[in-house]
Amino acid sequence: MQVISDGGVTEGQIKNLRGKDVTVEYIGSIAARDWGVEDVIACWLPDQGLPSLAPELFRAFGIDSKRLTNSTKFSVKFIREGLGILKDAKQTTLFEAAQDLKRSEQTHMYGTIFDKNQFTFRPGKGQVIRAFDLAITEMKIGQTVSLVARSDYAYGSKGLRVMGNVLVPPYATVQYNVTLVEVK
Repeated sequence: MQVISDGGVTEGQIKNLRGKDVTVEYIGSIAARDWGVEDVIACWLPDQGLPSLAPELFRAFGIDSKRLTNSTKFSVKFIREGLGILKDAKQTTLFEAAQDLKRSEQTHMYGTIFDKNQFTFRPGKGQVIRAFDLAITEMKIGQTVSLVARSDYAYGSKGLRVMGNVLVPPYATVQYNVTLVEVK
């Protein structure tokens, strides 16, 4: 998770929000999924049901987001010969899972705003994405920050759906511009 602030945290920093409600205003948008190899291993690979050797193979082959979503570099042939996945069904499933990432980048393009709102929540209670919980404890009232959150700090492998519509696709990186309005 990356936090870009409009100013340093000062004396007004709120350190202990336990048991308090915070109100934030925010704008949420899709951010570029610029995963390095370790990001792929942390966010995507655990859901693919591969052998425990897979992280080392992904490191050895340098499988980052660009390679993962490139159908000529992360092909069924590469999955079979490079990664040693021998079952045809598993090769196809893995290839399709990688191509789903590419399709989601085309249907939910970088910069697309998916939510703009103000709401109140209690930090640490699982009411918001992990990035909000972590960032809010470092903010002061009136401060605005830009959060860029990898999928494991945001909506994960499920994404965000509202009434059947995909607002945030699975494994998406999101950006929030968040202002801490009040603490009660």
